[in-house]
Amino acid sequence: GLYLHARCIHTPHAPMPGGGRVPDGRSMFRGSRMRALGVLDEAVMPQLREVVGPRRLVRFPDITDATTPARDDRDAGLARKLETYARGRPIIALVGHLHRTKGLEAFTQAALDPRLQDCFFFLGGEANLAGIAADSRRAMTKAWEASPNIHAHLQRLDEASLNAVIRSSAVLCAAYVDFPHSSNILTKAAVFRRPIIVSEGHLMGRQVGRYALGLTVPQNDVEGLVRAIQRLSSGALPDDESPPRWDEYAALHSYERLREAFDEVLA
Repeated sequence: GLYLHARCIHTPHAPMPGGGRVPDGRSMFRGSRMRALGVLDEAVMPQLREVVGPRRLVRFPDITDATTPARDDRDAGLARKLETYARGRPIIALVGHLHRTKGLEAFTQAALDPRLQDCFFFLGGEANLAGIAADSRRAMTKAWEASPNIHAHLQRLDEASLNAVIRSSAVLCAAYVDFPHSSNILTKAAVFRRPIIVSEGHLMGRQVGRYALGLTVPQNDVEGLVRAIQRLSSGALPDDESPPRWDEYAALHSYERLREAFDEVLA
């Protein structure tokens, strides 16, 4: 098996941060021992078809563990704490490995906006702030410590705790920066039927728009993020014309679909 960075397909030979260039992944697909290729992003499948020729090209799912603890279970402790802190306010959650591409700066600025003081903001997961400018890093961490409507839990969340937090949240925020890939948070949003905000112009934006999973905003657009949170936290549908197709998206990324994909690869 081979795990390939998706940027090799989207932007071959593109400059990399810090210098150097992304290698052209297409050359890896010409090996005589490669019998099939599994792909998450269906948008690149036509390009890959030209490269892989008669080999099998299979769309693979992005499965997720949806195990959720009972509300009185120990693994639901953090979620219960957030509900207590929120005091009935909608919880806006940004979870996962917290680093520069997660859009932490825009999320924090939105949380400080006076128009969103009736919302409660949660950041959860291991933090690596090394890629963020020192001044911005200091301002963010100060806001996380001082603002009454922000709670930062900068530790890894196990799957059950993460699912409990998502269940307690009103809106999920995944307005990432310079992130052309997908995220398992989309599958969780569909499984738990929680609207999600993502950055437009990449794979996640296309999926959110196609399945009406939430709203898209330009990356680093604080004003757009504030407006999106206002709309979704009020309970409005992502698209007035199209109700969310959560079940359809979840089915595409289910364990059943994973078995089908392996059947296609191993046929």
